[in-house]
Formats: sequence, C-alpha cells, structure tokens
Amino acid sequence: AAERAPEENRLLRRETSLTSELSGFGTLKGVLADLQARSAALRNESTFTQRTATSSNTNALTATASSSAASGTYSITVDALASSQSLASGTFASADDVVGEGTLTFRFGTVDATPAVPGPQALNSFTLNPDRASASITIDSSNNTLAGVRDAVNAAGIGVSAAIVNDGGGARLLLSSIDTGAANALEVSVADIGDGNDTDLAGLSRLAFNTGSANLTQTAAAADASFSLNGLALTSASNTVTEALDGVSLTLKDMTSGTAGTLTVSENNAVARNAIEQFVNAYNAFISTASNLTRFDPVTGAGDFSARTVISQVRNAVTASVQNPDGPFGSLAELGITTSADGTLSINSERLTTALEDGNSGMISLFGRSETGIAQRLDGL
Repeated sequence: AAERAPEENRLLRRETSLTSELSGFGTLKGVLADLQARSAALRNESTFTQRTATSSNTNALTATASSSAASGTYSITVDALASSQSLASGTFASADDVVGEGTLTFRFGTVDATPAVPGPQALNSFTLNPDRASASITIDSSNNTLAGVRDAVNAAGIGVSAAIVNDGGGARLLLSSIDTGAANALEVSVADIGDGNDTDLAGLSRLAFNTGSANLTQTAAAADASFSLNGLALTSASNTVTEALDGVSLTLKDMTSGTAGTLTVSENNAVARNAIEQFVNAYNAFISTASNLTRFDPVTGAGDFSARTVISQVRNAVTASVQNPDGPFGSLAELGITTSADGTLSINSERLTTALEDGNSGMISLFGRSETGIAQRLDGL
C-alpha cells in the first residue's frame, strides 16, 4: 500500500487536472457556440432590411411592410369597404319546414339587381366571374328541409355560407358569399323536380336568384373597396390590399370620411439594434468566461495555452477591420462599439443610433456579406 500510494496520488492529481481541463473546454465551447449563434442573425440580410408601416389612423387603416417596401410617406383615404353579398329567402314556419327537392347551382360574378325597395325585386343582369368555378348541390328527401339545405350548402365548401335567421315572423334562409368584392356575387339557379317549375314561388324554386326569377331578396350587395393613395383612386375586391404598394399589405377597416390618413413606411432599426446588442452581450459573456478559465492557478496548474489561442482568434475575428466593405462601415468602432480595458465591448448608444439612422442596410457587409465579415469569420472558427 505504501509503495502504491505515491503512484496513485500522482494519477489522481492528473485525473483531477484533466477533468478540470475538459470541463473548462466544455464551458468555453458553450459560450463560443452562443456567440456564433448570436452572430448568425447578423449574417442575414433581412435583419438589416426590416421595414415598419405606421398608420396615423388605425381605426381606418393598418399596414405591415416587408423588406422589399420602399421608405416613404403616403396620404390615404378610405371611401368604402369591400362587402359580400347576402340573399334571404321568404319566411318559413320553422327550420324543419320542407323546401323542396332538386338541384341548386351557384355561380359567381357581377350582378345588377333592383332591390326590393323601391322594387320590384329583380336581377337585371349577371356577368360571370371566369376565375370562380360554379357548383351544384343536390337536394333530396334526406336534406329537403330549410335546415337540411343550410347544412348541405355549408358542407359543400363552395364559398357560400348558409344560416337560418328568425326575423320575428318566422325562419329565413340566409345565403352569403364568403368572399367580398363586386365580382363575387351569387347567382342561384334551380332545377325543381317537385313541380317541374324552376321559377315559381313553390318548392325549391323559392331559392332561385337569377335573371329569370329573383325569388331570394338581396339584403346586402357585393361591392369593392374604394380608396385613394396620394390622390390616385384605387379599388380592391378585398379589404386586405397587397398590390397597391410593393411590399406593403394594407388592411382597410373603416371609412375616413374624407379626412386623409398618413401611412409612413420606414426602416425598422429596432430589429438590427437588438441583434447587435445581443451579439455584444454574447461576446462579453465569452470574454468574461474565457478570462476566468485561463487565469493561471498555481495549485491546479490550469491556464491552458490552446484556450488562450482560441480567445485570441475570437477577439481578432470580432475587432479586426473588414477589408473593402460594400457599405460605409468597416469596423465595430465606426458603429460606436469599442473595446474596454478588460477586453469586453461597450456600446455608445448615441453613435449606434446615428449609424442606424444613416441606413442600417450599410451594415450588412460589416457582419456577414463577405468572407471577411465579422459573423463569417466567427463561423469559420
């Protein structure tokens, strides 16, 4: 035992030293991986090309902007919102009343209808929408009640919703086009197999709405939204407008009553700033952790040269200037990010704000567009 003890003690000390080194390298690898992950966002061009769309009248208009949107200020008025058509049947005693049997055929297009008031109710003309397919629904003994017709229409998934409404005098079937816009109105044709008459007010033909027979009442007309952008009159079948301004999606919510609202599209500096701040925090965490790990300990002998080499490589990757940058910035110092005495980075908030306001898209090459970009250099370690 006495002969064995010195050798065992030496091996135990070596094991302790190696365990400490392995643990240290694992910790160092972890903080380096976090730094590389934070720098990954700085390699993405989208981080520096985000846009924000701001409306001065959010009750009437909201908007979102993609990176392809051009900065600018626009005057917008909303004169009318897009709406969908609704058609109501006559009154039935209850939802269980039998309507009739046959086939209902729905087509979509633009209608010219005379409303019941002043009347007489009529569908004067119908222009087919070539982009919408027609659909037919069979009504037989299994679904020939008012509720059965409602359920059959809803189950068909043809772009028409059906509901039963009690107006105080009885049950009425309400058919509505799901899509807004003047070209998405409904025409309903009937093949009535009950009495063979497709236009009268008996059987399934009570649900007809076409130029031959307008037995349904149009309670709401289909219409396009109308609005103006910097004085230019525009229309849209939907209240969500994606084609008026490149890269901007407008949501029309209410009329502006002739008072123009202002839409401002600008660079979203918050995304780029947040990514830069997270990168600096990750770098400082790496430097702090690495400094503690490589501080020489006379008891354990820790203070590994290879670890210090990694730290030096990381420091050079982050602080060295970028050669021939595409933009105006060639180093972190030009953004107001400088190295402190302890090796960590500090941010001059005012200088960073100024750099972002000058155009954060100019920072792309500093971090990752070229092989000499900071994020690219870190990724290569």
